[in-house]
Amino acid sequence: MLKILTGADVVHVPYRGEAPALTDLIAGQMHAQFVTMTSATPLAKQGQLRPLAVSMRSRSKSLPEIPALGEVVPGYEMDGIAGLAGPRNVPADIVAKINNEIRASLARPMIQAKYDELGLEVFSAPASEFGSLITREVEKYKGIGKAAGIKLE
Repeated sequence: MLKILTGADVVHVPYRGEAPALTDLIAGQMHAQFVTMTSATPLAKQGQLRPLAVSMRSRSKSLPEIPALGEVVPGYEMDGIAGLAGPRNVPADIVAKINNEIRASLARPMIQAKYDELGLEVFSAPASEFGSLITREVEKYKGIGKAAGIKLE
């Protein structure tokens, strides 16, 4: 998405995980890297990394001085998403109960504080809304893949 929106000559360098890539980034073996907030936040606070932007819709609570990439590159919007999924045939009342319990847990101040510390944003919504979000994200990434000339199957 960054390459498409900016025309920048960006080269993807595959690594066997984030830790070796971060090691090379800190050592100056590469110019920039997209890293997870859970890895970047402590390293930035220790002065080992210099964050250029966060790849989120808005600035992170843990690094509020760092701009969201969309502030610098209009149209850029890419969030990491994690959620809980189950088989298609889970009864609706069970889905609702699990969803309500998870949302109640995420609303606890201690849990929210930990997410904030890690630089993560909590998205807490009914299961149907999460499903719609995933559907929209899949379509967005299909469009990015098509624009990048990636053959989609």
